[in-house]
Amino acid sequence: MFAPRILKKIAIVTVFVFAWMNLVANYGHAQQGTDPLSQAQELYKNERYDAAVQLLQKFVEHNRGLAGQNGRVASAYYLLAKIYYELREDKKMGEMLESLFSLSPQYSQEESNEGFKKVVGKYQGGLTITASGSGSPSIVEKQVKDPGKPTIKKKKKFPILLVIGGIIIVGLVVYLLLNKPKYTLTVNKGGGVSGGPESGAYEYKKGTAVTYGYSLQSGYKNLLVLLDGQSIGSSGTITMNANHSLTIAAEQKVSYSLNVTKGTGVAGTPETGTYWWEEGQTASYSYSLQTNYKNLVVKLDNVLVANSGTIAMSGSHNLDVSATYDDPNIMYKLVVNTTFAGALVSSNPSAGTYYYKKGTIINYSYTVGINEELHVFIDYVDICDNASHTSYVTCNGAISMDKDRYLEVQTGPYY
Repeated sequence: MFAPRILKKIAIVTVFVFAWMNLVANYGHAQQGTDPLSQAQELYKNERYDAAVQLLQKFVEHNRGLAGQNGRVASAYYLLAKIYYELREDKKMGEMLESLFSLSPQYSQEESNEGFKKVVGKYQGGLTITASGSGSPSIVEKQVKDPGKPTIKKKKKFPILLVIGGIIIVGLVVYLLLNKPKYTLTVNKGGGVSGGPESGAYEYKKGTAVTYGYSLQSGYKNLLVLLDGQSIGSSGTITMNANHSLTIAAEQKVSYSLNVTKGTGVAGTPETGTYWWEEGQTASYSYSLQTNYKNLVVKLDNVLVANSGTIAMSGSHNLDVSATYDDPNIMYKLVVNTTFAGALVSSNPSAGTYYYKKGTIINYSYTVGINEELHVFIDYVDICDNASHTSYVTCNGAISMDKDRYLEVQTGPYY
């Protein structure tokens, strides 16, 4: 859309152009060298009939019915009739003469062509036309004016008016070209945004391309750039053909806490403490047991999770990591009990109560003779049940002393 000031200037230019063209047209009609009737007469003399007819027809069309132009229109009809007479187009000639005397019944014109003069006399009904001698006809209007009306002499227009009008038009055009309108770019830049232009009001000439570019600062999200309320790219150019408003805004990110409690005997990160993460970020963790510790437990918000992994920080969380101390000097008890219904050939360890350090491996081995049955129980679980009629039977194995243990050996006859 054009700004109101542009429309106003266009209207001013149009008025001056119209006035200047009107001056040119009036001045042209006032000069003998550019009068359409004079031009048509010259064309007639040079036997350029078609061009003369076209010029006269346009003149009649534009001036017929205008105040003060009847006499000139009548002269145009007369010359058209004479051209058609020369071309032997009687019908068109008659139409022109009828139009002539319908418009001006008392029209008078000197005529040297006797034949055409007689034809004109017939149409006029008794009009006397005096021949001016031989040669080409010289058309000089002698219209009989109404005696009751005074003759108004048209004043000659001076060409100085054309010069002044032209100077005014040129000056106005130069003014409009050099004095371009100015427009304002109003910038509102919010927090969390880097780039320019900064907040303020900037004035530019029409058509100026203004470059802009913005980005998010740390801790902010959702960059929004609006031109006159409409979303645009974060960088680009704005053509100043009107006043514009540029608004830039960003949203501050929400931060969430990760509260870590890391117990003794645990290796890994993060350490005990409170850590802050921006919304949408991911926190990593990884833990393992240190020497002489056991039973690693990792809980996220009191729920068991893997020993390592990631946490999506869409809210605050608690991470608890613990382990149990495993004393390397602790002593565990091994109780060995034997129940004999048959004879043991070998026994290791024999019946009794023994104490061993945590982690000690105890080997055991028991053998019975032919036709004997052998059972070995560890913590009341039968792990060996052998017997034979032909050979000795042996049960071998090992016990890890990671707690108190009970070993029982039973023998009996094998039937």
